[in-house]
Amino acid sequence: MSATAGVVSAVVRWTAPSDGGSPITGYTVTPFIGTTAQTATTITGNPPATTTTVSGLTNGTAYTF
Repeated sequence: MSATAGVVSAVVRWTAPSDGGSPITGYTVTPFIGTTAQTATTITGNPPATTTTVSGLTNGTAYTF
């Protein structure tokens, strides 16, 4: 997984895991400030994208995803 900072946003990219025989129908990307979860972004599709822009972030604040 990687994230690229933007203005009040970040572009988050990841590699799809093995589906284990069942199609993957969605992902949830959750930003954290320290150990505190922020509002999650849900990605759906068939197959769902493996990149998303998470918006509503605060410039100058460190996030993990």
